[in-house]
Amino acid sequence: MLGTRSILAVTSELPWPLDTGGHLRTFHLLKALATRFDVRLVTAADSMDGSSHTALGSAGIRLCATPLHRRTLFGEARQMLAAAAAREPYVFYRRHDRPALHAAVAREAADAPPDILYLDHLDSFLFAKHRGAGRVVLDLHNAYATLLARMSKDPEHGVLRRAYLRHEANRMRTTEARAVKAVDLLFTVSEDERRHYAALGPSPIALVPNGVDCRRYTSLPVGREEA
Repeated sequence: MLGTRSILAVTSELPWPLDTGGHLRTFHLLKALATRFDVRLVTAADSMDGSSHTALGSAGIRLCATPLHRRTLFGEARQMLAAAAAREPYVFYRRHDRPALHAAVAREAADAPPDILYLDHLDSFLFAKHRGAGRVVLDLHNAYATLLARMSKDPEHGVLRRAYLRHEANRMRTTEARAVKAVDLLFTVSEDERRHYAALGPSPIALVPNGVDCRRYTSLPVGREEA
């Protein structure tokens, strides 16, 4: 698209079908951006049929999917050790560190340098090094450090699992702070999460709450007021 500013988006999984909150947010946000920008999406896919290309293409999103195979138990253990060596969290973060995906992002960024590198979820912050001269926007769907800390207090988890989750929460907080300071703009879903990230660094933050496409529900009957 000559003269149109471009966005290279990265997410660790295909935002299709629209069967989870994360998929809904990512798909509709990129669809909205595609009305003003040339949007390419680099994502991982274990398997994929033609409906994904059709759905995203109809929304104006050019899909660059990278097939990935599921890791073996040995592969997962090796990835956990690599995260520990880097002093970074494994859950919600380093488990998504895939060489094939890095190669795909680097290739797309080199072929057509984007004006904006849009990173979806904190785990996509791993790919910020491919930013080039463009600005980086990070969409933080959750405050993962808070989520992990809450999970670490759940009595249904065993003692060792709770200790592991506390350890991961501390590392996640450090990673979140590093991400906040490294990007040009953050998107958050709620006011609570906006405050959480504002306390970690000086980056500009935009509150982008989840919404509903009301036009899809115009045929539903109107609710009656209580008498």
